Amino acid sequence: MRMMQVAVLALLPLVAACGKPRAEVKSAAVVEYVREGATQKNVHFAPVAVTAAKELTAFLEGWDTDQKSSMAGAWMESAEIVFTLADGSRITVGISSEFDHWSSGHGDFPVKPGLKDYIETKLPKE
Repeated sequence: MRMMQVAVLALLPLVAACGKPRAEVKSAAVVEYVREGATQKNVHFAPVAVTAAKELTAFLEGWDTDQKSSMAGAWMESAEIVFTLADGSRITVGISSEFDHWSSGHGDFPVKPGLKDYIETKLPKE
């Protein structure tokens, strides 16, 4: 019994770390993929600093954690957001064609409404 308690206590920091934010966001860069028939046009938006990057994160709950989901679809990306963190590391988030799901490679998660409008009206194009 004592051995089991020790094992459980040893795992607690790992469980507590799961889902914790990795680091503070410093900036973000967005590319939107506009498809017309068989052609694709990439619309690049100018990299944005802390304030706009944080506003983008509000649409993507859990983007900065190592959460995983068993829900995963076979969708094409309509946009990609690359977040640069204060420690210099980067997290790339793909956005589904309907702008209703996002993924960083570990399952699909819902996007809060308004992301597409925010990107297209609030972010400066390059």
